[in-house]
Parts: sequence; structure tokens; C-alpha cells
Amino acid sequence: WKEILGDCSEPSAEPFVILGGGSAGFEITLAFAMCAAKGFRKIPIILVERANQILPGYSKGVQRLAQRALEKWGIKLQLGTSVHEILHDKI
Repeated sequence: WKEILGDCSEPSAEPFVILGGGSAGFEITLAFAMCAAKGFRKIPIILVERANQILPGYSKGVQRLAQRALEKWGIKLQLGTSVHEILHDKI
């Protein structure tokens, strides 16, 4: 985590963008947020999901709980969004 997050004493203007709001994407997104919080670092985190809801295939109740958890950690959700290209400075 330290290699990815770097020096946790300074805020970051560059966001971490995680693609995919399934179980793995949800878990890694929360892990990033928790690690950043432990280092008292404000890192913008964006979770991009092609479906209109995170955790597709799970019950609506689980989806709502998961979405609230992400929002509680300040994670921005971009739902219903497909990624066609990833460049050094934009997605």
C-alpha cells in the first residue's frame, strides 16, 4: 500500500480511479480509502461502474448498503459509465 499511496502526509490532487464496481472493485476501493485515512491523507477516489448500480447481481439491499459505505468514505461513484480508453492524464 505504501508504494501505491506514497507519502501519506500530503494531500493528493490526483485521484485514484478504480474500474469495476463488482465485489473486487468494491473491496479494493474501500481498502484504498481506509489506508489513506490511516495516513491522514485526503485522496480523491472514484469508482467507475458500467452498470447503473454497484455490486451487480447482489440484492438491492446489499447494493444500497455498499453504496452508503462508499459515500461515507467520500468515494465518488460514476455509475452507468463505460471506459473506452485510458491515457496518462485522463480516462
